[in-house]
Amino acid sequence: MTVVRIARLTLLSRLTPTVDSAQNRQTYTTFTINITSFVASGISTLVFTHGNWDCSVDDNVRNLQVRDSRNIILFSDPMVRILNCTTSITYTFSPIQATFGVSAIPVASRPANYTAAASGGTVPYKFSWSFDDGSFATGAFVSHSFAASGYHNVTLRVSDGNGAVATVQELILVWKKPNVTGNSCVRIFDVAQVALAYNSVIGEPRYDQRLDMNADGRIDIRDVAFLAFYHGSCGWQ
Repeated sequence: MTVVRIARLTLLSRLTPTVDSAQNRQTYTTFTINITSFVASGISTLVFTHGNWDCSVDDNVRNLQVRDSRNIILFSDPMVRILNCTTSITYTFSPIQATFGVSAIPVASRPANYTAAASGGTVPYKFSWSFDDGSFATGAFVSHSFAASGYHNVTLRVSDGNGAVATVQELILVWKKPNVTGNSCVRIFDVAQVALAYNSVIGEPRYDQRLDMNADGRIDIRDVAFLAFYHGSCGWQ
């Protein structure tokens, strides 16, 4: 969906139709063009040309926005730009691309660091986070801990200097605390219990839910390696 506030124009763009606005002198009018075939990814270009039936009057374009099917702003330009028969207006833009990563394996009740990155759009960027436990944070670098193990939704929202928005959501696996015996330290006995249950699955006698550190229904090398990595560490109450 392209939202254009403009006098009169012809909109020409790759894979887009030609649209004329009504003649209205130099008064701005607002209209929406629904372009179902336009794919705004990578570097995109929108070209506006003036209708050739009235070259004596200049028109202006302002507050152009490109939105996706969810009504999220992909590109925004608040500037007023002159349009006439000899001067077209070309918008070249790259919609915001947002990603984030986690610095270490998230463990229940232990903070993990989340780092955001963005490209495209118009700097500066603003970063906001929401976590499915009801917590929120702002900034490109944040720290957060989940109280419960299992999969959790983490959502990053990035807005640029013109109000364009990108959102990315990922399922983050939060591992159980590695002290399977219930004390505050990870001892060799913790690792040994997981090793003895190695290669067992739900329903088998050797399977113990406490030892399935990533709750995937199987006790395998990932669970053993997780306990071995934290062997000797304390403070897990």
